[in-house]
Amino acid sequence: MENKDIELTQRYFDLELSEDELKSFENKLKDDKTFLEHVQTYKEGLDEVEVLYQAEKEERIGHWRSLIHKENAESERPENAKSSKVILLKWMVGIAASIMIFMVGKQFVGTSSSIDMASELQVAWDREVGLDYASMRGNKVDSMKSIIVTAYNAFDNSSYDEVIAILRNYPQQKTYYEDALFLKALSNYRKGEVQVALETLDTIINYQSGRKKDVAMWYTGLIYLEQEDLASAQKYVTITKNSPRIQPLKE
Repeated sequence: MENKDIELTQRYFDLELSEDELKSFENKLKDDKTFLEHVQTYKEGLDEVEVLYQAEKEERIGHWRSLIHKENAESERPENAKSSKVILLKWMVGIAASIMIFMVGKQFVGTSSSIDMASELQVAWDREVGLDYASMRGNKVDSMKSIIVTAYNAFDNSSYDEVIAILRNYPQQKTYYEDALFLKALSNYRKGEVQVALETLDTIINYQSGRKKDVAMWYTGLIYLEQEDLASAQKYVTITKNSPRIQPLKE
C-alpha cells in the first residue's frame, strides 16, 4: 500500500476528504480489489483499537504498548514476510494504537491545561471588571446613583436577591440603566440563573449607548467559559490556549 493511499485511507476514516476526493476514493474501492482489502484491513485495526479503548486508562495504555511491541516483532519474522495482509494488519494496528497512546497523552496534557484555564478564569473574575461603584458612594444628591450604590453594596455582600429586588423597577429612561442591568445580570448568574444572566448581558451589549458593552461582553465570555462552552466564549473574549490567558476581545 503506497504512502499516499495510506494517508488517503486515514483521511477517509477521519471524514476529512473533500467531495471530489471522496468520489475518487469510492471509485478506487470499486475498481481496485487490493486497495479494497487494504482499506478493510485498516478498518479491522481501528475496530480492535476501539475495543481496547473501552478498558480503564492505565490498563489500556499497557495493552497498547504491549500490542505495538508484539505486532512489530511478529511482522519482522521470516515466515510472515510474504503475508502482506498479516503484516499490513499488524502495522495498521500498531499505527492506530500508537495514535491512541498519543491521544491519551494529549488528554493528560489537556487536563493540566484545563487546570491552568480554571486558574486564569478565577483571576479574570477576581479582576471585578466594571464593578467600580465604590467611587459613587460619596454622592447623596443623585437619587438614581444612590440606588445603584445601594444595589452594589448588596452585591458586594453577596445578597443577590436583594440586588434584584432593589433594581427590579429601575426606570429604563434614567441614567445608569445599563448599570442596573449589569448588576442584575451578575446577581442572576451568582444565583445559578445562567440563561437569564446571559440574556440580560446580551441586552446590554446591544443597548444603543454602548456604554457598558465591553464589560457585558467580558462577563458573557467568562460565563460561557465556566459553562465549558469555548466556541461561544471566543465570540466575546480572546483566549490563548498554550499558556491560558483571557483578554478582552479586539474588534
